[in-house]
Amino acid sequence: MIPKEKAKKLVEKMAGYQWRQVTFHRSCPEFVNACNCAIIMVDEILSLKLWGKTDGKKNREYWQGVKAEIEKL
Repeated sequence: MIPKEKAKKLVEKMAGYQWRQVTFHRSCPEFVNACNCAIIMVDEILSLKLWGKTDGKKNREYWQGVKAEIEKL
């Protein structure tokens, strides 16, 4: 899954915890909250000390890309 797709899925999951229907637009407070929650989750993943030298760099770049895509939504 590319970072853009993962970003959208994470925001959709976070939006699922909202009490009302979420409009995927920056003018919707629930959407903004879902994006913020997804960014917090990705930041937590990035803060883990699990990044090895080989695959770790690719994984870290992937999650940084996911975060960048969430910020673009």
